[in-house]
Amino acid sequence: MSQSENLSGRVQIMKEDVLGNRVILNDLGPGDVFGESFVCGGNFSLTVSVQAVENSSILLCPLEHIMHICPSACEFHNTLVRNMVVMVSQHNIKLLEQLEITTKHSLREKILAYLAQLAQEQNSAIVTSPLGRVDLADFLGADRSSLTRELKRMQEENLIQFNKNTYTLENANIM
Repeated sequence: MSQSENLSGRVQIMKEDVLGNRVILNDLGPGDVFGESFVCGGNFSLTVSVQAVENSSILLCPLEHIMHICPSACEFHNTLVRNMVVMVSQHNIKLLEQLEITTKHSLREKILAYLAQLAQEQNSAIVTSPLGRVDLADFLGADRSSLTRELKRMQEENLIQFNKNTYTLENANIM
């Protein structure tokens, strides 16, 4: 069995301000990569926290093992470096998508942008969010009770239907 087959669980990358307000920056599962910006970026202070939200097995890979190509310039290292560049690019795209959501002015706009991105990713008007209500509120930078009230209003207005973490977008224009 390879190392990657032993990876399991779920972690969240979080940022907490001086008042204790928490924002979830990313929710990651098996095979996802995190911390590469801090490792590759030099001597920066770590400004985020990583918290396991399930029992998790994580593979730590020292930067020197990735960046120092072995003397024989094996195909493994070429593939690894190529995959790292692709992965960093994908992370940047994901951050732009998150920025698009979190910079919306109203909570309703943030919810709709989040659900529209899920619908696009899942290619369906019925989507399942990996985030529960508390985590979704933290991801959107909102209070949980405000999020719940807005979701209920949106349901009453027939914009969406929801049951726990499953949402149905009633209006095709949202997607």
